[in-house]
Amino acid sequence: MEVRPVDPRDEAWGLADPPAFRVYFWRQPPAPPGIRQEEVMWHAYEYEITGADVAQVLAWAEAERRDRTFTLYVCIPDGRRGLGLIQLCGVDPTQHDTD
Repeated sequence: MEVRPVDPRDEAWGLADPPAFRVYFWRQPPAPPGIRQEEVMWHAYEYEITGADVAQVLAWAEAERRDRTFTLYVCIPDGRRGLGLIQLCGVDPTQHDTD
């Protein structure tokens, strides 16, 4: 981890409205006989949360995760390209490293 001071005058834009968040819960069911576990598709359960801050959303996701993992995103509206998601924490198990 690196920490450095910043000059807040370098900000080009911001959103005044509270953000919306997306939480994707991931679950991979057990593999049937004769199938390797890594070949089993992941199931996603997606939710959008508004009216909360990131700490509240994280607390909710932790309470709801059960036997699942989750990915937390903040929603960024873009009038030209549509809705974008920025990953804040967690891992999307369907994304593979290309390195």
